Amino acid sequence: MNTSPTGQSVREQRVLEPRRAIRRSLLGLLLLAVAVSGVGCTGVQPWERATLTSYAMRPDRDPLAGAMGEHIYFSRESSTGGRGVGGSGCGCN
Repeated sequence: MNTSPTGQSVREQRVLEPRRAIRRSLLGLLLLAVAVSGVGCTGVQPWERATLTSYAMRPDRDPLAGAMGEHIYFSRESSTGGRGVGGSGCGCN
C-alpha cells in the first residue's frame, strides 16, 4: 500500500483533500459574512440626530412627488396590483 510521509494512504489523501478545500471555503465565507455584517453597525451620536430628523430626510415631505411615485410604481406593477391597490393586470383602475 502506498503511503505518504504523513502516514496516510494515497486513497485517503484523495478523499480528504476535497473535504479540506470545502471546509476552508466555508470558513472563508463565514469570515467574509462576519466582516460584511460588522460594517453597518454604527451608533448615532446625539449631535448627529438633528441631521437625521431634519425635514429634508423625511420620505413624505413632498406629497405630490409621493403620489407621482405611487402612480409610476402602480403603472409598472399593474399585473400584481401595485402597492395596496387591487388590479387585474389590465392597467385599469
